[in-house]
Amino acid sequence: MTSPRRFGADCLRAAIFLVVVVAASPAAADYAEGWIKARAGEYAEALDAWRDEADAGAVDLQFNIGVIYESGLLGAPDYDRALAWYRRAADHRLGAAEVRLARLYRLGLGVAADPERALKLLKDAVQRGDPEAEYRMGAALEAGRDMTQDTAKAAELYARAAAQGFGPAQFALGRMFANGRGITKDVAAALDWYQAAADQGVAEAANNLGYHFERGIGVAVNAAAAVAWYRRAAEAGLALAQVNLGICLRYGLGVGRDDQAAVAWFRSAALQGDPTGQVNLGLAHANGIGVDKDPVEAHAWLEIASTAGEEAAEAQRYLATLAATMSPADATLARVRADDLRRGLTATGRPMSADLTLRRVDQLGQPGLVVQRHLKTLGLYDGPVDGVVGSGTASAIKDLQRAMSLPPDGTVTPELVTLLARASRPWDPAWPRSRSPI
Repeated sequence: MTSPRRFGADCLRAAIFLVVVVAASPAAADYAEGWIKARAGEYAEALDAWRDEADAGAVDLQFNIGVIYESGLLGAPDYDRALAWYRRAADHRLGAAEVRLARLYRLGLGVAADPERALKLLKDAVQRGDPEAEYRMGAALEAGRDMTQDTAKAAELYARAAAQGFGPAQFALGRMFANGRGITKDVAAALDWYQAAADQGVAEAANNLGYHFERGIGVAVNAAAAVAWYRRAAEAGLALAQVNLGICLRYGLGVGRDDQAAVAWFRSAALQGDPTGQVNLGLAHANGIGVDKDPVEAHAWLEIASTAGEEAAEAQRYLATLAATMSPADATLARVRADDLRRGLTATGRPMSADLTLRRVDQLGQPGLVVQRHLKTLGLYDGPVDGVVGSGTASAIKDLQRAMSLPPDGTVTPELVTLLARASRPWDPAWPRSRSPI
């Protein structure tokens, strides 16, 4: 049996070996530079840093370049180029790329709409066990979108993806357990899955945990814990959580009362188009709570909230009461102000379906791809990062295993993925110290 002391010596020997070789890969420098530029919002520079390696077959970078083009990070969305890059990544059976391709075909973006091809792309990825594809197929089945609704099958697919650690699926499965939808209701299981998803940065899961602690559903009432979870989700940009946190601050639930902070969170939610945030912000201005009393600003926000959504009827009642106290001139100013505000609104909340974010290699669901990227970062591998564990990848793995006095079998294992991930972090800016939201 290997002793703890011997195990530590092996790890130290491996670390020394990795430090010696880490400077050997120019491609690793371009990869790192691309992530640094992307995080600074300099997407054109990131694309320039990544393009050569992507052209050489780096599947993770092909996917991310597709995201840059699809999301319009260089200006207007360029669906033609996004489609081309996603196709290259999908040719290597990258599930995330197949999911994006399926969306473009379903919506007819950059290509003629083809729902059948979109569904086939998704099914192919599901058959290979890709967790994101399983999650997307589950969502389609739950909603009955382009297929017969089947909540039981949806829950099954969510469970498969959740077991592979896919955060949005963990949240969806928790929601199914919480509501008894397609599966036997089990609040304890729901909380476990919400916790797992929240640990991966899924803001919706953190918000739901806050709700359970606030209301005492499956746990003892704990207002302070509720505030902590709401705050985590609010800071991640989830409008619903921003409203919930604002309410806690307004009434001093689990936190000291702070009307100004409450209004700031209501405003953040309102600017994302959240109707409850808009009503609360309007009422704050109408009554001078946390801000100066301003009937014109109040009328503008209530008018916006009154046009549609679940808060429309309530907003209309408040609006009628407020309008009765205003002069015709102020009412005109309020309508002009509402038009100005509408132009600055974004989509409601931060829906997980709008997931056009760059992905670290560990978020793409292919262990072979993860190993190749880390080996390349560490200067141990100079082949393409294509997810195909061929002779070049196996040889690099064996070299590492020999350096660690391990049997050189050249196979990809979960232990190898974990070891390489830890070894890469000091040099790889794509591996932040804290988890980022999905």
